[in-house]
Amino acid sequence: GWDSLRGGFRADGQSARGDRYMLQAEGYGMEADYRTVRLARVKPYQADFLGTIRMSGASGQLRWERRLSETSSLSLESSVSSASRDEEMGVLTNRVVSLDVQHGFRSGNRQQVTWGLGIRRSLNDFSSERVRTLAANKTLDVLSLFGEDEFELLREKLFLTVGAKIEHHTYTAWGFQPRVQISVPFHRRQLAWMSAARALRTPSRY
Repeated sequence: GWDSLRGGFRADGQSARGDRYMLQAEGYGMEADYRTVRLARVKPYQADFLGTIRMSGASGQLRWERRLSETSSLSLESSVSSASRDEEMGVLTNRVVSLDVQHGFRSGNRQQVTWGLGIRRSLNDFSSERVRTLAANKTLDVLSLFGEDEFELLREKLFLTVGAKIEHHTYTAWGFQPRVQISVPFHRRQLAWMSAARALRTPSRY
């Protein structure tokens, strides 16, 4: 069986200047029993084993938006999280801090430009009396920069979006991810689109 407890909150608001913000946080704790089979030295050379997994964590997120002008806006988003998993093989702890900034503006009558950058740092820690690792503690950094330009080829009928993302990871160094999309709106709630993109998987330690 398992037991779980989770709680959190969210607050949305707007300042006197018109800035919009959102703040949310949550925390959880869980304990679950599991059954597995271990090798034994005597017949039948295996034995049932009952264990318990304990998991807990917390996270917080802040988002802020400001309208710089009628055709330009700026947003900032930051988050922190921590998670821990305790089981028979050891204790794994993961802490993540991230920051993203995005700026969008209108260029001329038929172009919408959006660009931004992001920074993410993950701190992994694994401790165990049964398993030995070459690097019990590891810090992983991800730095990204992106930009895209949406062209209105035909007034409210045909749009072309061209963009790219450049990302640097501790394991894989630099990576390039281009993207092209064509979209055709039929109605305010209906849209047909076709896109081609190159995506890179963000590597994980585990």
